[in-house]
Amino acid sequence: MAIKTTLNYSPNFDLKKRGPKDIEFIILHYTGMKIESDAIRKLTNIKSKVSCHYLIKNKIKNKSTAFEKSKEGSLYSELSYEFVKSLKNYHLIKVLPKTGRHHQIRVQLAKIGSPIKGDLKYGAKRSNKDASICLHAREIEFIHPIKNEIIIIKAKPPRNVLWNECV
Repeated sequence: MAIKTTLNYSPNFDLKKRGPKDIEFIILHYTGMKIESDAIRKLTNIKSKVSCHYLIKNKIKNKSTAFEKSKEGSLYSELSYEFVKSLKNYHLIKVLPKTGRHHQIRVQLAKIGSPIKGDLKYGAKRSNKDASICLHAREIEFIHPIKNEIIIIKAKPPRNVLWNECV
């Protein structure tokens, strides 16, 4: 049996070696258009939802495209998500990817009409002032390969007014 250990994020920890399935993401989504807002209002009534698509990566443009059905060269992609909190123009969404595809969260949320705040590449209407996108890897959990302990690393969200209102 594994022992549970919780750590705070350290900049020295190499997150590049993580498994994408083991990360919980928190996202801020902007609903500026009426059509998007109506669609999101319907979705927010659902506690948890699964999104399944087939993704094709364009290496030249560094962008992926999501399709409802399998196409040549596509890879199956799945994630679950739930709406945690809603403000006037933003929604806090918790996302758990089941597969680890190129820009998976970004492209799948854009495909369902919920682009991430600041993510111009995948449909956001405007960028954030600091050119970031509001996608935050909140927690990663894995079993230590030698000690056989469950390691949980949690990272606090960025410090700004909008994130502070949401979490």
